[in-house]
Amino acid sequence: MFSHRSLALYGGHEDEVNCLVFSCDFEILLTGSIQGYIRIWNTVYHRLTLKIQQRAGRIRAITISNGDKYFATSANDTDVRLYETRTGGLVHLLSGHQYPSDCVQFSSNSRLVASGSWDCRTILWSVTTGEQMYNFDNHTNAVQSIAFHSYKNIMITGSHDHNIFLYDFDKLPSSTPVKLQGHSNNVQGLAFSSLPYFASAGWDKSIIIWHLETYRIHSRLYGHTGWIHAVVFRDDSGSVLASIDDDTVRVWNILTSICSYRLKILSDVSCFVRFLPNNRGILIGSAIYEVLFDQQVSSHTRSKTKRVCEPSTGITKLTASPTDNALKIKLTIDYRDAQKFYLNQQLTCQKRLNQTEQKPKIILFWTKIFTTPINERYVNNYLFTSSGRCATDRCLVTTNRQQLCASDAVIFHARGPIHMHDMPKVRSAHQRYVLLTKEPPYKTTAIVGHLDYFFNWTATYRADSDISYRYFQWRRKSEPDKNVNKQSYLNNRQARATLMISNCYSQSNREEYLERLETIIPLTRMGYCSRNKCPRSRDSCLKELAVAHPFYLAFENSLCRDYVTEKYANVIAISQMIPVIFSHAPNLYIPGSYINANQFSSPEELGRFLIYLVSNATAYDSYFAWKREYELVIPDENDYLCELCRKLNNSTEPYKIYSSMKQWLYTDATCQRWVSKLNRTIDVSVDETMDYEEPWF
Repeated sequence: MFSHRSLALYGGHEDEVNCLVFSCDFEILLTGSIQGYIRIWNTVYHRLTLKIQQRAGRIRAITISNGDKYFATSANDTDVRLYETRTGGLVHLLSGHQYPSDCVQFSSNSRLVASGSWDCRTILWSVTTGEQMYNFDNHTNAVQSIAFHSYKNIMITGSHDHNIFLYDFDKLPSSTPVKLQGHSNNVQGLAFSSLPYFASAGWDKSIIIWHLETYRIHSRLYGHTGWIHAVVFRDDSGSVLASIDDDTVRVWNILTSICSYRLKILSDVSCFVRFLPNNRGILIGSAIYEVLFDQQVSSHTRSKTKRVCEPSTGITKLTASPTDNALKIKLTIDYRDAQKFYLNQQLTCQKRLNQTEQKPKIILFWTKIFTTPINERYVNNYLFTSSGRCATDRCLVTTNRQQLCASDAVIFHARGPIHMHDMPKVRSAHQRYVLLTKEPPYKTTAIVGHLDYFFNWTATYRADSDISYRYFQWRRKSEPDKNVNKQSYLNNRQARATLMISNCYSQSNREEYLERLETIIPLTRMGYCSRNKCPRSRDSCLKELAVAHPFYLAFENSLCRDYVTEKYANVIAISQMIPVIFSHAPNLYIPGSYINANQFSSPEELGRFLIYLVSNATAYDSYFAWKREYELVIPDENDYLCELCRKLNNSTEPYKIYSSMKQWLYTDATCQRWVSKLNRTIDVSVDETMDYEEPWF
């Protein structure tokens, strides 16, 4: 029997909480936010005791030492910071990683702090001196999890390379670490038991229980339907394990492999799970889920909990009260404000307008493009002169917010970012608010989907955008090009494929597809998500890869309506490899120039087809026949401003406003994810897409 209680409201963050940790006695709570703020709370008196701003971007991980004397954090820079908990004073700035760290952890005796980074390394630092004590580079991809044994001198690490490494410090450096293989995706959760076992879990939705003495798999626990974020053993019983994904928390008996409890949680605060002392319950983020054996739930408890029984599954869902998600209040506040923001704007700019025909239309960039400010002088000289790219001087770009009331268009980049506390306070009736983005929905700031009756135009990659902002286009030549000579493109290359990937967190789940494809045909990976980095320009690396690879896997990180990036265009431009795409919109690509993985029943069938093409030079060369009839068009990065200028100067342009950005940007995008077990794609829910926050881009 489960009941739910909210212990306290820990508000105050003006932005989203990204990570949190409690002290061993639960009397100290530390939270880290996406804007770089750290807050330290006294949970006994429910008071905020310290607030620290790191100014290093998103707080990616936070941990506290046994005894609570120190805490450590990692952020979007490459450093790890060690603080004194009582004063908040910075003790050491630990520099040594080349990329940010997603996990930090103190050793059981608090003499060392370990950090796992996207540079594939795990570094152990001395808490006393700040010096590097160990530097391990055994993983081949980002290190995502670290755990120390409570009394043995042992550490384990998990990674995006699907592997686990066990380090016995009593045997180092004479012995090598133990490599454990068993997962098929990112290993994000690790925990030691007081018994001779430890657990690992992650994105393959399974938990593996390992025997600590033999390093063999004791059992596998299945049941989670989402990525598992954390696992923890109960202190007083090494056989009881709790695990958490986005939707459920489960309690297991690892000796019997039985799931004792399964609780549906309606909260996306799932970055932390701990058993409470004396078997009083489980702490999940900001909510307490208690296990009550043969006890009655008090009326006070019931008043905070809505219980809904699902007849088909027998699962009891507990819907938390409004205060239970206090650590995620930022987006809740933003959504509420966004719904009424447009209605509350006063059209006070009209009296200051100058609508003379001769005046250039002013385009105001309210936000940056990502973190890059607009170079006004360059853009205006390059685009808006009679001899410029736009061939007109009827527009002018500015970033001066003092010209808000004089502006004809106001541009908001979806990752500029957009904050409700930093929006225009007034608006002119004639102004067009423009949403600018080339990113897929899950990489768009979630607040955009709640700005109803706000945007007039969109400039995106979508075909139904008001203004085109695509990576590439294609067109048919006026007449077939007779100068395109027939030639052999295969050039005795063997059956192998290559890919360059910089986004390791794909919503499309291309990682699992590629794993199965690699069982049929060899793959060569290059880019940020592998150790094989491109040391030169992208085109140079592509041409080098083309020497030995007849195929290029241009798989996108998202399977959403019209979302196609430069991956395909880059390969078409060099005309030496056949791009293999995974798309539901083949009209976006040059006819006959690609292989669509979506047309095959499985990755294995695709692999066998690629092997066949290498054995048939005529069939392979047929994928280059498009060059006679079609040509690739790469727009200038600023061409959307030319189109915007033309629309602003068109007096017959009809009025338009988007009544529901959630519908247009998310629902209509119909994003999907490939599921290995089903051998097909399934729809990704709109709520999941809107609430997703990538760790780092």
